[in-house]
Amino acid sequence: MLPPDVVPAAVAGVYPVAVNAAAAVAASSRRTTTAPTAEQLAERDAARKTEVEQLLTQITTAADELSTDRGWLALLRVAAKFHTYSLNNQLLILTQCPEATAVAGFRAWQALGRHVTKGEHGIRILRPITRRPQTTSKSTETGTETGTATGVDVQATTGDPQPGTTGTAVGEQGTGARRVFGYGGCSVFDVTQTDGPDLPVASTAPLSGPAPDGVLEALTAHITARGWTVEHGPAGGSEAYANMRTRTIVCQTGRPGAHTVVSLAHEIAHTYLHDPADGFDYAGCRGQAEIEAEAVAYIVATTLGVEAAEPYSATYLAGWANGDTGKVRAAADRVTTTARTLLAALDSVTLSHFDDLHDGQVDEDVAV
Repeated sequence: MLPPDVVPAAVAGVYPVAVNAAAAVAASSRRTTTAPTAEQLAERDAARKTEVEQLLTQITTAADELSTDRGWLALLRVAAKFHTYSLNNQLLILTQCPEATAVAGFRAWQALGRHVTKGEHGIRILRPITRRPQTTSKSTETGTETGTATGVDVQATTGDPQPGTTGTAVGEQGTGARRVFGYGGCSVFDVTQTDGPDLPVASTAPLSGPAPDGVLEALTAHITARGWTVEHGPAGGSEAYANMRTRTIVCQTGRPGAHTVVSLAHEIAHTYLHDPADGFDYAGCRGQAEIEAEAVAYIVATTLGVEAAEPYSATYLAGWANGDTGKVRAAADRVTTTARTLLAALDSVTLSHFDDLHDGQVDEDVAV
C-alpha cells in the first residue's frame, strides 16, 4: 500500500527490507576464497527468487493504489525525483521509503564523499543480472562459479520483470557482449541514511518566473529534431496545442518562461504517446491522453527545475480507469517511460544531481 497507510515500520531511520537472505548468501560468497558448490549456488538462487517474488508482490500492491488520486500523485512525485529508475523500482522506493529524496548504492555514495551510516538497511529494489552468452554445461556469473542460476525473465519492451515468470541459463561464460539474464534484489540508500559533505542543491524556478537557462531551447531543439516545428503565438484559448497533421506545436505568447516549459513538455508528450499516425484515437480517448501528457509534463518540468503545479487531472483518474488497475498501471508505465526517454534526450540541461547513481552500484544490504 502507498503511504501513509501501510509503510514498513521505520525505527530510527532504518527502513527494513522484504528479505535479506539473498544479500546474506551473496555476501558470504564474496568472502570465501573458493568457488561455491552447486548446493550453495542453488541455495543462493532460491533465496534470490524468493526475494524477487516478494518484491513483485510489493509492486503489485503499490500499483493497485495508482487508481486513487493520492496514489497517482505520490507516484508522480517519486518519478520526478527518480526518473532514471523503472516504474517497478519507483514503486518499490515509494513503498519502502516514501520520503526518499536521493538514493544510490553503497559504493556510489562513497564516490560522492559520503558513507552509509552504520546499521542502516537498504531500500530493496530490482537489478538486472547480466552474463555473457552461455556455451557449455558450466554456468557462471563471474567466471569462477559453476552451476545453474534462475532469475526473472525480462520483458523486452520495458526491461521490467514480469510476475510469475522465470528463466534458466546453463552454460559457460563466453566472450561476447553481456546480456540481461534476469533480475535479482539489491540495495540503495537514501541520502538521509548517509553522512558526509552536503550535496549541491538544484535551484527551482517558480511557475510564474523565467525558465531555467537552456531548458526551453533544449526542449525546442529536441522536438525539432524529430520533425516538428515550435511556434509562439495565439493558441486558440489554450496554453498550447499540437497539430498532428502539420506536426506543429503552438505555445501561447505572453506566458512566463517556466509556464511555457510545462506547456511545451505537455505537447511533446502528446507527440510521443498520442499520434493518430500510430493508431491512437484521441477523440475517443481524450481523457487518457490528457492524464498521461500532464503527468509526463509534471515529471519533466520538475526534473528540469521548474516548480510545476501538481496535475489537476488526477481527480479524473478513477473515473477514466473505471476500477481497472491494469489500465492505470499501463498508463503509469507509458508516462514514466516517456518522461525517462525525453529527459535522457535532454541530459545536458537536466538539473538532477543523481542521474549517475544507478541501480547497479550496490554493495551490502546492511552497512557495517
